[in-house]
Amino acid sequence: MPCSVDLGGDQASRGCLVVAVVVDQLPLAAKVLTVIERGQVTIGRQLGTIGELESRPASARFDVAVVSAGSTRRERYAAFARARAVASCTPLVGIWPGDEPAEHRRVVRAGVDALVSESRLLIALLPIICSAVDGLVCVPATAVRRPDSVELSSREKQIVGIAILGIPNDEVARRLGLSESTIKGYLSSAYSKLGVHSRAAAAALILDHSGDLAAKIL
Repeated sequence: MPCSVDLGGDQASRGCLVVAVVVDQLPLAAKVLTVIERGQVTIGRQLGTIGELESRPASARFDVAVVSAGSTRRERYAAFARARAVASCTPLVGIWPGDEPAEHRRVVRAGVDALVSESRLLIALLPIICSAVDGLVCVPATAVRRPDSVELSSREKQIVGIAILGIPNDEVARRLGLSESTIKGYLSSAYSKLGVHSRAAAAALILDHSGDLAAKIL
């Protein structure tokens, strides 16, 4: 449920930012509010869902929105896009549960101005909020680093190219005449070079990327 939070006093004289918190998971929302309150930032409005952000009164002004809504990756991407559509001129700080570069790049493409992973929330959220309000784009380096220059070995390319098609490791091993443990070793090495931790993330990076990575591997 949405709730207005009035910390009292004149906001202008306090020199505080007004933050709209759109976080629909209570434990995460509690962390966000704790960080913001420690920084003496005014919480102008706490909103539980993107729908409540969309239906907010015109008088509900805020300087920046912190958003994390949805239980699946698809729902989270959609929430960021909807928040950007609603608050087109307001800095948007997104919170993401994981640390995989391919996911970070997709979140940035969804329209956020700044991105912080849940694992770094307590340390990074407040400086990121302030930087976003100042007009800076704040995202993990992995979200903007070009992966085109990644150099995989010929065997790594071969195995990754097959694996991202959804073919199980034992079948990849059978096709190439290798052991399954060898396949896993090559995949682990390739994932490390690509900056991902799973087959799905590798596929998203290689297939979705606009550069030459797919041409180099497939």
